[in-house]
Amino acid sequence: MSFSATAFKNKLDTLSETQESIVSISQWVLFHQKYHKESATIWYNYIIQDSITPAKRLALLYLCNDVVQQARRKNKPEFINEFNKVLPGALNKDYANLRPKVDRLLNVWEERKIFTKDDIVKMKASLTAESKPSGSYNIAPELKHINDLFIHLNQLNDISQGNLTQMGIESKAYLNPQDCDTLPAPAVYISKLNTLEQLGNVCINNVDEIKKTRMKIKSQLDSLSKLIIEGTKTDDSKLAIINDKMQKIKETRSELNQENNDTNSENSADEEELPGYESESEEEGDTRKRRMSQTPSGGSTPSKRVAFSEDVEVFEDQVELDTAGNDKPETKESVSEDVMSLLSKLVD
Repeated sequence: MSFSATAFKNKLDTLSETQESIVSISQWVLFHQKYHKESATIWYNYIIQDSITPAKRLALLYLCNDVVQQARRKNKPEFINEFNKVLPGALNKDYANLRPKVDRLLNVWEERKIFTKDDIVKMKASLTAESKPSGSYNIAPELKHINDLFIHLNQLNDISQGNLTQMGIESKAYLNPQDCDTLPAPAVYISKLNTLEQLGNVCINNVDEIKKTRMKIKSQLDSLSKLIIEGTKTDDSKLAIINDKMQKIKETRSELNQENNDTNSENSADEEELPGYESESEEEGDTRKRRMSQTPSGGSTPSKRVAFSEDVEVFEDQVELDTAGNDKPETKESVSEDVMSLLSKLVD
């Protein structure tokens, strides 16, 4: 059977974990050596499908294992190189409870040096970071259309890649002059070329559709970029208004603080100027006491003058008080003490 993407996919559909199934398909792949790149690509696109179960993925890895090990024995390194490119992506899938078997397979490759140590490290890293089932995420309305376009773009890429792979396979079969001995009769050959041409037109349409989708995404991104730029301008205006208000807040608060300090200073000055209500001054006290001194008849004695000296003895009040005859001893002593107190203060 000649090699084709459809034929290989059909074989992968029938693949099981039995040694007979794995070896049979492995020999078929190795037989078509010139399609080593296409074989690795088709195998990779098949194993990463979400519909593939962990058990089926493990069987596909066992198929890869038989291919690369047989390729090493038969000196066909191109198979090893091509599968090495796609294995990290294939390992970055869910293998559930079959993970230990995958680990053992990687260890076998490392022990037998099927791949380099660096390659094994990358594979193990991909297996450790295997993709989690995607959950539901909230997408902003502004990004929903772009998200839909990207999903459509990925779908187109998958379709285009399959068609391009098929065209590459058919091109090697019918557009290689070196294999003219294996070419069919002219009538059949023309029919094959017509089919290949149709496939080429399909590939062109695929790529054109991909390009149009990319341009739509670019247009949406440009619009989104303008929207974001306008938004930043609005943000700048808002910040300017807020900063202006903040400055006015500082200025008003500073004015109020200054006014409050001035008011406190005035209040403090007024308190210092208020008349005191403490003890009277000595001079006012002495004057008031002299005015209170009275004659025996009860009148004051403003005309009396007293020379104050430490050696002067005053008898005036004593004589007048004695002649009064009716004052009690306590009163005489009190008046005498008042006068002596005033004199002593004046002398001092």
